[in-house]
Amino acid sequence: MTDAADGGAGPRWKYRTLLFKKRWLTAGAVIILVAGVWIAREPIADEFISDQLESRGVPARYTIDRIGFRREQLSDIVIGDPRRPDLTAKRVEVLLGYGWRGPYVSGINAEGVRLYGRFVDGRLSFGSLDKFRDPTSKDPFALPDLSVALRDARARVETPWGNIGAALNGGGNLRRNFTGKLALIAPRIAAAGCTGDDISFYGTVLVRNVRPQLVGPLRGGSLRCANGSVSAASPQVALNLSLSEDLQSWKGKADASIARLVAGPVEADRMALRARFDGTSVLTKLDMDADMARLRGVGFAADTVNVEAKGNVGSAAPKFDGRISFARASGSADLRRSLAESARGMAGTPVGPLAAKAVGALSHVLADANGSSGFALAGEGRTARIDLIAPELTSASGARFIGSANSRIGYLYGADEPAVIATGSWSIAGGDLPSGTLRLDRNEEGRVTGLASLDPYSAEGARLALTPVRFSGGAGGLLRFATTAALSGPLSGGRVERLTVPLNGFLAPTGALAFDGGCSRVAADRIEVSGFRIGHSAIDLCSRPGAPLLSVGPGGLRGDIRIPGIALRGTSGSSPFSLTSGPANIDLSAMRWSLARADIRLGEGESVTRFAAESLTGRASPQGMAGDLRGASGKIGAVPLNMSEIAGQWRFADGALTLDGGLLLTDAAPDPRFFPLVSRDANLRFANGFIEAKAGFNEQKTGTKILDTVIRHRLADSNGSADLTVRELRFNEGFQPDQLTSLALGVVANVQGSVVGDGRIDWTAEGVT
Repeated sequence: MTDAADGGAGPRWKYRTLLFKKRWLTAGAVIILVAGVWIAREPIADEFISDQLESRGVPARYTIDRIGFRREQLSDIVIGDPRRPDLTAKRVEVLLGYGWRGPYVSGINAEGVRLYGRFVDGRLSFGSLDKFRDPTSKDPFALPDLSVALRDARARVETPWGNIGAALNGGGNLRRNFTGKLALIAPRIAAAGCTGDDISFYGTVLVRNVRPQLVGPLRGGSLRCANGSVSAASPQVALNLSLSEDLQSWKGKADASIARLVAGPVEADRMALRARFDGTSVLTKLDMDADMARLRGVGFAADTVNVEAKGNVGSAAPKFDGRISFARASGSADLRRSLAESARGMAGTPVGPLAAKAVGALSHVLADANGSSGFALAGEGRTARIDLIAPELTSASGARFIGSANSRIGYLYGADEPAVIATGSWSIAGGDLPSGTLRLDRNEEGRVTGLASLDPYSAEGARLALTPVRFSGGAGGLLRFATTAALSGPLSGGRVERLTVPLNGFLAPTGALAFDGGCSRVAADRIEVSGFRIGHSAIDLCSRPGAPLLSVGPGGLRGDIRIPGIALRGTSGSSPFSLTSGPANIDLSAMRWSLARADIRLGEGESVTRFAAESLTGRASPQGMAGDLRGASGKIGAVPLNMSEIAGQWRFADGALTLDGGLLLTDAAPDPRFFPLVSRDANLRFANGFIEAKAGFNEQKTGTKILDTVIRHRLADSNGSADLTVRELRFNEGFQPDQLTSLALGVVANVQGSVVGDGRIDWTAEGVT
């Protein structure tokens, strides 16, 4: 059994031995092959890299330091023209992994990388490195599943807008947990009409869940736009930006600040902006909150301005809704001073107290005002517009200007001809301002209709009441208005009660104001001035045919007003008074007027004081009014003297009427007691109900000086006196008493000598005493 057994086992042992030897021979061959490849790994790797570079025509130099099973290292890498390389690296280490499909790159460690790029034909180019791109690929950008460690990596990119330098240190998987520190520096960037200096970013670059994130401050030394008319000092942005893997969407926040902002004539000491954003290039949602401190411009300033807005930007037109507010806004001191000066110019007129009160109230508003309004920005192209919604303005003085909930003021800035539109109602009240409401509707074509209803406005005895002011206008900008004003107030030391004036006319876009032509009746219940009280009276003001009654514009005040006639009656003290005349003309451009056939009467019965003039002209003067008179005559109360052929100049200032000129004096008695006397230096002053006249009289034919007179007359009771002074009246062969008075005829003749003396005449309403 042993032999058999032994004989049976021999062939199987030989087969197993042969199989074992073949396997070892195969394994040995593989080992020898692997060993050969391993020994030749550097030449093979070098040849592979060379083939890849040469096939793309990329010049390069490098040194293979080590080729390992899981780690390969190159050094002194130069890609591109050695004189101006596109990329250099001190050291690059490639980490390998192995899978079912063979080895793959699992990571890259790089040190001392320098990358150089430039914008060429609107694209970012890295020179010869562009040859590694697949120009036909339309795949979206995607981060590789690769671990990267960068140390001292830098880049320089030249662009038409300025050169940018970058430095990056960091590491981690580019799809999951990369963390790095990024620095960007640009000495100057110029784009879209703006120039920024000393721009820098120092922050963190993160990748979390395939979303790149940029966190850190973006700073600049200065920013200038629109040829320097807009500038920002020390702009800074605290940026927190998260991007999608394909870089086509983003979200984050940006908190910006500017040390000083200047936009043309407007500047702010500080501006802060807090923004939140989320979206794509097609649509990005924005939520913004901006604050400005100490905003100021030509004629105004505000301590703070705040803007809150939500909206979106993208491929469509931007659209925003929000609210703007400001606090402690004020007009300039020069503006408030000019307003006060304009009111002072109306002192002594019925509107003087009203203007002073309104200007004072407006000055308080301009000293401290707060305001707010909703706003909406929408539309594109010709329909682009911004609207202020329900604007409100308040002041520490208590003044309020409030828009209704549906009120809007819009600006169509995208139209061929930008236009302002408005609709809704507004109320004004408080702070001593006039109170009332305004309803307004103005469309984009410029057509406007409205109604202003103002409450009566009073101040220091003055009162103005307007019927509802209706106005309308067309596309040309001409605004028609119609109302009636009832005005009471002071007038040159006196007063006017309920002066009623129709105000119908138009306001031009240039600011020119004109009142309708034709005839308008102006009436007053009572006028008191310089001791005169005129009862209810009216006059008609008429224009030249086809011309406005009066106009005010860049050319000043214009108007040629004609008054058919004047008939005024009243009292002076307790004495009746009347003024009648023929036609009157007023030239507003020259501030001149003329009056024909004027007749003034004071008193009644035998004690009436009368004055008449064929022609009376006047003009404005720095002190009041002045003018000339011709063909005048007069008589003072019961004084038995008539004055005629009066001609000269008159003045009215400080409530006093003064006449200077010449006149002819005759005896009012039926049988004259003296022949006519002439004066070339007569002076009459009328003020506060008193008349005072001074004159020196000469004999009419020879010019011999006869006497000097001073006449005083009180209109209230018609009492007066005349002081007569004869300084030295000489009689000789050239002048005899019968040339002075007919009473001397047959009484004296050939008189030689002189007369010196004085006398006094007193009178009352009944006559001479």
